[in-house]
Amino acid sequence: MILPRVVIDGIETKDFTSFTLNFPGSNQLNKLSVKLTNPDYDNASLFGKDIELYLNVGSIDTVPI
Repeated sequence: MILPRVVIDGIETKDFTSFTLNFPGSNQLNKLSVKLTNPDYDNASLFGKDIELYLNVGSIDTVPI
């Protein structure tokens, strides 16, 4: 089974339980929410960090959403 991947600032994390992706359209910003389970992220500042999501539906994606 190929699972989705989350990459935060160039480092893949497997410590997430769920994510929500919203494409509202009409020139509005897309929104990605990821529920992280690693306590190391509790006090981490992720503001301004690149967060990439690879859905990997059916095969391994090489380009993030």
